[in-house]
Amino acid sequence: MWGYAFKRIVRSWPLFIAVIAGVLVSSTMFATTNIGSNEIVRGVVDDALEDTVIDYQIFGFETTPSCATLISLADDVAAITNVRHTEVLSRLTLSTLSLDVYTGIETDSYAYNGITHISGATTLGVNETFMAISSTNISQYQLNDFVEFTFQVWLYPIVLNYTVSLEIVGFIEADTTALQILTGTPYWREYPQRNLFIMNFESTMCPIRETIIDVTGVSPFADEVDVFVEREAVISGVDIEGSLNRLATIRSQIANIVGFTAIVWSPIETALQLLSLSSMILFVSFIVMSAPIFFVALYMGITFSDVTFNLRRREVGLLLTKGFSRGSLLRMFILETIIIGILTGAAGILLAILIVPFFVGTSEGWQFVSLSSVGLDTIALCMIFSCVVTFISVYFSARRATQIPTVEALRHHRHVPQDKGYRKLLTWAALLIGVYKMIIWSTGFSVSEFVSQMPVTSFLLFMGLSMWVGFDQMVTPWAMMLFLYGLAKIVVHGTTILYRITGKVLRSGLGDIGELATRSIQRNPARTGAVIFILALVIGYSVQATAVLASDTDYTLRSTYMSVGADISAGISPTHNTSRVITRAENIAGIESVTAVYSSTMILPSSVAGFYFSSIDAIDPLQWFQTAYFEEAWFSLVPASQAIASLASDNYTIVLDYALARQLVIPLESSLTVNIGGNTTAIQLTVVGFIGPSRSTGVKQISLVPLPLLEQLGEINSSNSQLLAKTAQGADVSLITDELEGFSEIREAHSVIETLTEYSSSPVLNAQGNILRIGMAFTFVLASIGTVIVVTFTLKEKQRENALMAARGLTFRQTAQLLIAESTTWIIFAALIGVVSGFIAAYGAFQSLHEINLWLPRNLLIIISPQVFLFIGELILLLIICAVVPMLLAARRAQTCVDVLR
Repeated sequence: MWGYAFKRIVRSWPLFIAVIAGVLVSSTMFATTNIGSNEIVRGVVDDALEDTVIDYQIFGFETTPSCATLISLADDVAAITNVRHTEVLSRLTLSTLSLDVYTGIETDSYAYNGITHISGATTLGVNETFMAISSTNISQYQLNDFVEFTFQVWLYPIVLNYTVSLEIVGFIEADTTALQILTGTPYWREYPQRNLFIMNFESTMCPIRETIIDVTGVSPFADEVDVFVEREAVISGVDIEGSLNRLATIRSQIANIVGFTAIVWSPIETALQLLSLSSMILFVSFIVMSAPIFFVALYMGITFSDVTFNLRRREVGLLLTKGFSRGSLLRMFILETIIIGILTGAAGILLAILIVPFFVGTSEGWQFVSLSSVGLDTIALCMIFSCVVTFISVYFSARRATQIPTVEALRHHRHVPQDKGYRKLLTWAALLIGVYKMIIWSTGFSVSEFVSQMPVTSFLLFMGLSMWVGFDQMVTPWAMMLFLYGLAKIVVHGTTILYRITGKVLRSGLGDIGELATRSIQRNPARTGAVIFILALVIGYSVQATAVLASDTDYTLRSTYMSVGADISAGISPTHNTSRVITRAENIAGIESVTAVYSSTMILPSSVAGFYFSSIDAIDPLQWFQTAYFEEAWFSLVPASQAIASLASDNYTIVLDYALARQLVIPLESSLTVNIGGNTTAIQLTVVGFIGPSRSTGVKQISLVPLPLLEQLGEINSSNSQLLAKTAQGADVSLITDELEGFSEIREAHSVIETLTEYSSSPVLNAQGNILRIGMAFTFVLASIGTVIVVTFTLKEKQRENALMAARGLTFRQTAQLLIAESTTWIIFAALIGVVSGFIAAYGAFQSLHEINLWLPRNLLIIISPQVFLFIGELILLLIICAVVPMLLAARRAQTCVDVLR
């Protein structure tokens, strides 16, 4: 039976092409999302391993250990299997104007591997120190200078002061790995102000510790043991759960040695746990975004399986007359299904391996994916998915085919009962749900926002509103699909509206040929409805994906500008003269204007809590207006130019955060009593405008005040300042950024171009956009294959009809007109409803972006960009070509049959 099933597929492959095409597309898409998510997670894990140097930290000792105890503990932990290295260190952090970090490390510390000696000695003696050249006050020190630091030991009620003097014997440069160990930050983050000093643990830090412990019994230092494991043996980028289990085992072994005397923490476990959750969310989001492709492929397979078995009914009848039982026939059809599923699953995996590099978007260009991302579990999952999709596509059609009476099956013509699917409750439910969501999307109404602002007075109302929000979120991914399915079933299959309209159009243009085309369309409404649904969903998904990509590009650009603040922004240390920095920055070639923004706090009265804290930005109004990035829609009730002009004309004015104003019921032009910064004097400010969204985002809540106000209050020096620069068109932004970072007063500079470049090089951040692009490519393939198959199967069933009509006198031109009119009718209708629903769904998707960041108002023009219309035109043209070419071939074949008959 296996042999017959395989021969049948090989010899009659055109009959299986529809199922094979649908399953191949869905299995390739599934394998792409699966392998692609594995590849992305593997890359992210590698980055996390690179950025997280320390695997375990032992700290927070219950009783102060001696140096010998710490070293002994490190040796015991080092004996654990898969532990590569342990080291002891002590650290003292003093908060002054800059963050001063004094760290004592062992001579075999991994930190030494990341240290480059710039000048001076290369080894440390007693009471000697290296100083990192990245230190904030590096310019104040030279070789052989002595640095003193004083720390306190609290023995209530007595406070003991200790002073240590160290000689600077060398200057070093430390890389990221060394800085993580020396500063005690297992995840890399850069301290904006830091003086870093390095001592030898055995010769310098231990004597200081032991002296203080002998007197006080406590240590002022933060003592810890850092543990490093054999990561190659423990951690796998594509098996996060297994890696976590192996790491947890090592952590348990360390905890058994340590007991309850200290805390054992694993930074790498924490990072991998976050990645495990992120990978699951990433995979689920990929599957949800790919759902329309899966559904279209499955629906196409089911639809054309009915056609395939209708064409094979004579084969069924012959096999039944030869003694095959209906059960054995069904088993043979299932074997065919399994063979198709296995072959298409394997082909899908191979295609996915070629596609994933474009999906992942590595900065090194196209390259094969890692074999670890295509493990046996991934292959098995993809094969199972392919077989399941094939089984669902074929089983029910095959079962119906085996139930046909033998005599009926042997007949060449058989009446196919008309499907009454439009009368089913589920069809109407699908349409109503789709219409509901289309209305929600098109009006811009947000269910979650409406419910969050609605007062709840009873438990039943709360439950009802919660169910509404849950229902709305649940149907959102499937809304367009449900709408088009219900519309195609009911309008095409259950009414005559479409036939009356198409009949009038075709008769007016083609006369009797148009009448014949109308009757041909109406003869099988179930098939027509299914085809219209498939093509409309493909077109709608393509339009939605294209518009969402355009909207997402706009959203990313605007949100980046908002986060940076201008073309370039730079942090300025509060101890420096900001005015002098602005003057120097104005002289840089390529900069058009420069301004500074001073961040402070504002305390204002509240009837609920008595007072309310909020952030403020002190600006030079006119310079800020010329330099900073803002959108007119950020300002409410008063235009931006008028609000800024009011700030410039009166120092005692404020553009208040709109959400805060609504929360505290503060009207425009009212007088507001506030305290700013650490100033205890209350001042009166006039509200001259509002900025920001109408409700709090929980992320950004900032009001604007004139800079002279902060100067009068003496709060300038205590405020954090940021430099904003606007560059000239065509200027080299990276060069300007580097020049700004060369200023000693500048902590770090960022540019919009640099931020966008980092965003585009991140496979995780680009994953959803890439899957949308791949989905669009798949829709092109699916649309073209689907159209060719639809037309081919339709012509196959009408082969005798076309030949008879040609025999009765229809010319090649008339036959071609008939067939083309029939196909273009449902293509145009599918394109119409697909384009409309796609635009509405795209508008709804962009609405969700607006809900995430209320500071960025919706840009309605972005989703109707010329690229979107170009894509729609290309897709519809492709569908017409895929329909017309088989039609012309069929018309020519009909004429050939007539010539033979003659």
